Order: sequence, then structure tokens, then C-alpha cells
Amino acid sequence: MTKLTVARTIVDETAAALRDPDGERTVLWQVAAGAPTEPRIVRLVVPAQQAIRSALGYAVHVDGAELARIQFEALDLGVMTTVQLHSHPSANVVMSDLDVAWAIADFPGAISIVVPQFASLGLVGWPGVAAYERDEDGWSAWSRRQLADSIRIED
Repeated sequence: MTKLTVARTIVDETAAALRDPDGERTVLWQVAAGAPTEPRIVRLVVPAQQAIRSALGYAVHVDGAELARIQFEALDLGVMTTVQLHSHPSANVVMSDLDVAWAIADFPGAISIVVPQFASLGLVGWPGVAAYERDEDGWSAWSRRQLADSIRIED
């Protein structure tokens, strides 16, 4: 299981970037490439994105050119995207088929965190969030205990 440390300032900035009462948002956390066993989140990335709202529900889309820009920038900076976070409109934080299909960090060890209620509850203490880790067979849900043990927020 992946273990990470993240500064409270990055957590607070992430919650602010995700908080949008009108649509889903996504952000990325990056670690130093080749980081130790318990890497530290060193960078928050807020991609250019399009919030989608239709009769079918909500989604957020980051286009291919923006994904390429993020990857080339990460290469130049010596970092890699390890965690993707995105908001959902309700308390339902199940990783949907669309979330899986549009995953940005999609490799074994990557983490996806789905944040309820357009991030209105913030992230400290992980209120109502669901976390998933990518393994060889797909995405596996973490328990609340696994989340608390795997991503440590420090002041």
C-alpha cells in the first residue's frame, strides 16, 4: 500500500481549488520522481479543465494537450503525478466508470480520492471522501483506516 505525507498547506489549497458549487473540479498531487518509500507531496497542480453538467450528471474533463503539458512540466521538474483528487456533487463518492476511464494517474500505486459535496466539507480529517489505489487489476477501495494510515497530513 502506498504511503504519503502531505503538508497541511497543500491540503488546504487543494480543498480551495476543488470547492466549486457549480461543478466538479480535479487537482493533482505530485511527488519527487524516485522518491523514498514514504514520499512527500511536493506540488499541487490545478489543470485547465472543463466542468460538465448535463441531464446525465456531472463530470470534469482535462483535455489531452493539458495532460501533455502537465507531463512535460513534471519531467522538467523531476516530479510525478501520484494522486488525483476530484469533487462530486453529492455524498456519493464511488469512483464511477467515467472516473476510471478518465483517470489521470493510472498506474499501480496511484491514488484517486473522490471528495463529496463539491469539497464544501474540506479535506482535513477526510470527511466523507473515498480513496482508491490502483493495482495490477484495477482500482481498489481503501477503508477509512487505510486512508488515515496511508496519507499523513502534517502541519
